[in-house]
Amino acid sequence: MATDNKEISLCLSGGGMRGAVHLGVLQYLLDHGYHFRAISGTSIGSLLGGMIAAGHNPWEVLELMLNEHIMKLFVPVVKISRGLIAHKKIQELLEEMIPENSFEKLSIPFFSCAVNLQKGEAVYFGKGTVHDKILASISIPLLFRPVVIDGDDYVDGGVRDNLPVQPLQELGYPILGVHVNNYAFHRIHTGSEIFRRVMQLLIRQSVDRNKELCDIFLEPPLEKEYALFDLKAAGELFDTGYRAARDYFKE
Repeated sequence: MATDNKEISLCLSGGGMRGAVHLGVLQYLLDHGYHFRAISGTSIGSLLGGMIAAGHNPWEVLELMLNEHIMKLFVPVVKISRGLIAHKKIQELLEEMIPENSFEKLSIPFFSCAVNLQKGEAVYFGKGTVHDKILASISIPLLFRPVVIDGDDYVDGGVRDNLPVQPLQELGYPILGVHVNNYAFHRIHTGSEIFRRVMQLLIRQSVDRNKELCDIFLEPPLEKEYALFDLKAAGELFDTGYRAARDYFKE
């Protein structure tokens, strides 16, 4: 449903570099006087949401994607224990973009969703140090090594909750959820494509469940299946998000 309330909470899904759609939606909202009172994110939604919560604007974050600054952080360089990619370069980016390593010092209340492998549960971090919680949230299994927090291993929040509405429910603001994986699937030909499709369907379950908890839910249709790290498409994905928000609020 639409709302005249310009104070909202944001719930940002995972989806790799398709997260540029989030930035387009957020830019539209800022251009039209909306105020973000809280942000919750999983995976790329956590990474981008954390930067916005630290005071950066969507255009600034998009520039990082367009110049491939973020892309280079996701390239496997050497095979290491429990994952192909270390967190060092992403840690350096977080130190640059979020210099105050504290949830409490962010400009906007922020929650980062990650999965505790030992307990098999989604956890919604909103206090203490923020860098390690974002790193945990974006740690795609096998691609990244898990992040150890208080002795437990944490991985990408999308494994259990790819639309982390829960921490926003008691804050009293309308919740706007954005899911960035709405693209048409083509006929499957290989075993790897079958595996990827099955994983996408499993992850989709949490989105279908939690979108009902959102006051506004945007799932912009994508014209094709963008690759997980396709930064060349960041600009057009940003535009897709901006148009989707414009069309929704015009209605």
